[in-house]
Amino acid sequence: MAITSKQDNASMIKGQLEEIDYMNAQRLSMKLTWVQWTACIALSAGALPVAIESLVFQGVSLSYQLAGISLAIAIILGWLAWAFMRFVFLPVHLSHFVKKQASPDRYFEMSWNTEEIVIHSENGRQSIPWSSFVKWREDQRIFLLYLPDDLMMFVPKRFFQNDESIAAFGKAMRAESGAA
Repeated sequence: MAITSKQDNASMIKGQLEEIDYMNAQRLSMKLTWVQWTACIALSAGALPVAIESLVFQGVSLSYQLAGISLAIAIILGWLAWAFMRFVFLPVHLSHFVKKQASPDRYFEMSWNTEEIVIHSENGRQSIPWSSFVKWREDQRIFLLYLPDDLMMFVPKRFFQNDESIAAFGKAMRAESGAA
C-alpha cells in the first residue's frame, strides 16, 4: 500500500518494500546502456569470425587455431555468465538477502522538498540533501538515486498515488540532484 500526500510544500509517500522492489532496483542498476550493448555486440560479432576462420581454414598454425578456440569459448562463456548472473544468481541472492532482513515488512515514510529527501522508519530518521546524489536512473517501475561510493537508494513508483506525483518526484530528482 502506498499513500502520497502534499503538506508544507513537501510531498510524501508511505510504503512497504517487497522482494520485487529490490529485484527491480538491481535489474535497473545492472541494465546496460545502448552504448554498452553496442560495444558488447560489436566485440562479439567482430571476434567470432576471427575465431571461426582460425578453425575452418587449412594451413593455419596450431597456435592460431588454439587462439581462435579460446576466443570463441571466451565469447560464449561471457554471454552465458551474464545470463546466469542476471536470471539465476541475482534472483536467488536477493531472495536470501530479503529473507535475512530483521523485519522486511516494515513501513517507511519518505518526504521531499527542493532541498532534501527525508526518510522515516523504525530505524529512525535520515535526511539526504539532493546535492548528495551523483547519478540517477529510472524506468517504468522504479527510481534509482546513487550516492557516492556506489550506494543507491530506490523508490518504487508503485508507492505514488498517481502519474502526477510520479512526475513531480522525477522533476525534483532531475532538477535538484547533484547528478548531471
